[in-house]
Amino acid sequence: FLDVSLLHWRSDGQWLTVEKNMSGHFRKYNNNTGEEISPSSGLEEAILAFSHWTYEYTNRELLVLDLQ
Repeated sequence: FLDVSLLHWRSDGQWLTVEKNMSGHFRKYNNNTGEEISPSSGLEEAILAFSHWTYEYTNRELLVLDLQ
């Protein structure tokens, strides 16, 4: 797991997460806007379902994105 910092942007009232940039080859399952890949395995379906579940569980207020 990465060390992540949570920041509150007071002028916009937004919460942001910040983490170190990692180099290497990573498979993206969805991006920062929520756009998803077309799943081709059960693992990929589960990862995308988890992202969607976080959205529904929080009454459509939060969404786990940029899953890699």
